[in-house]
Amino acid sequence: MILKEELEAGRLNFVPDLQVLNALGEVRYASDGKVDPETVDASVRALASGVAFLRQHEELKRVPLLEVQRAYFDLLELFFGRPFSEMKRHNVSPHAIATGMASTESLVSAWANEAEQFASRITEFWTSFGPVVYAHLQDMRCLKAVYGGDFFPSYTANIACSVGLYVDTIVLPDPLLRAAPALFPFMKPERSLYYIAKHALNALRYRDIALADVEPPIVVIAPNNFVLDPQEQAYVRAAGEADLIEHCSRLFGRKFASAQRVESFLARLKTVDAVQSSIADPSRLLFDVEWAGTPAEQIQRFEAEVLAPNFASSGTAVHPGKSLWLALSGRMMQTSDVLLRSYGFGGTPIMDAPTSWQYLLWKYEYDRDRGQRLFPDMDQVLLTKALQAEGDQDLGIISGLPPDALIDLRRQGALTELRETIRAAIAEINTADPSALAEVGEAVATTLGEALSRHKREVAAMAASKRRFFGLEVGPWVGVGAISIAAASAANVPLSLLAAAGGLVGVPSAKDLWKHGKEIIAADQELKRSPAGILFRHLERKAP
Repeated sequence: MILKEELEAGRLNFVPDLQVLNALGEVRYASDGKVDPETVDASVRALASGVAFLRQHEELKRVPLLEVQRAYFDLLELFFGRPFSEMKRHNVSPHAIATGMASTESLVSAWANEAEQFASRITEFWTSFGPVVYAHLQDMRCLKAVYGGDFFPSYTANIACSVGLYVDTIVLPDPLLRAAPALFPFMKPERSLYYIAKHALNALRYRDIALADVEPPIVVIAPNNFVLDPQEQAYVRAAGEADLIEHCSRLFGRKFASAQRVESFLARLKTVDAVQSSIADPSRLLFDVEWAGTPAEQIQRFEAEVLAPNFASSGTAVHPGKSLWLALSGRMMQTSDVLLRSYGFGGTPIMDAPTSWQYLLWKYEYDRDRGQRLFPDMDQVLLTKALQAEGDQDLGIISGLPPDALIDLRRQGALTELRETIRAAIAEINTADPSALAEVGEAVATTLGEALSRHKREVAAMAASKRRFFGLEVGPWVGVGAISIAAASAANVPLSLLAAAGGLVGVPSAKDLWKHGKEIIAADQELKRSPAGILFRHLERKAP
């Protein structure tokens, strides 16, 4: 009946030889006046489901994005409004307030009793309003950077105030939705309270920017569907396992047939010496880019600084091989997750942690090498060619702006041309034919390199001459190395899940339509490459 309405309204058109036309001609009404389901084949069901999803998509957009964002921050205020007020009044960090909360026995006890309710409220909120945010973001035609690498950006700096002039919209994941199920079952109550409070207080710092009346929005808080959608969980785990197999094959210099074989191999490495003696390529063992020392020393540090203080004893000893499994499998899933979210939002990944950035580059490397088996002529495809401004990888930018100054500059259209240049470059790489990817990448690198070099010179001139930028003296806010951009080729990792269209029967609910909608629309698309041609790495260093 939906198809009938759309056809009669002239909103649905077919190519002349489409097989579904014949199938539509076979649809009949039953004696009760309703469509006889026996006369509806899979192609008509799939088409009807796709059309119904698009209708649902438009209905979701009737709920203003700004209203959802406001409701989210109101929910945070309900639980953390008072400590946030104290944080602002005393001008201290989220870490300081969270540490104080986690050391107060009465708060820890209350948290232990209410943590489940808190997680339930967050989950219910995003189950209801997450599709609204997705619908708005998917239809935004702007330069979107999708944050990944941790639950949320570092509290030591406001990532929007560093890159909000260079990216139209920064999509930040709600840290509480992802952290709750990841932390509550394993972590001691005082540690889970610390992390939840720190992330909540940090998220509240973005309230004014997220709620600013600016189009497109500077910041959007969005749910991570990994927590809400079992199918996305399955995809991220499968993609992460594929990368884990590839990474461990290179790390240990041996081929693994499956993730289970990797886990079994690591289970036999009971000591740090056993792990160290098995490693063939130490450069692939990375817990933290700032950690020095032998592989054995790094494993011991990971166990002492990450596992031991945060996770309650489960009754099972975690030996060094198991520790490495936990670290690597988590990292690989993390990179697949940010790429899937980037694809879903039509954006490109952004990282503010150098360790996460390295794992993301490895992910692209493995994708490329798998793709070379299908495209032997792709040996010259760019992998991580950093765009250098005048021979220096650092890019001088305007960073650390006060939120009100950032909002005002965006309202005035500051750096619109540069953002459009970057957006066009991403589109060019993402739509390039695989056989021409290398040439396209080189051209994009040249174009962006020239644009960023020019911008670096302009920023330096403004800082030196104290010229005003849209009415503001930006000298005090000129940073170094705030954004690094890499042109990265991708390979043949399909981000579409198994096509669900043929398996849909009956009349799906609105919830089911949304759940399967992206799959239905992507069913006839062959996604040959990962979703982003350009990667953003966010840094934060003061100008010398």
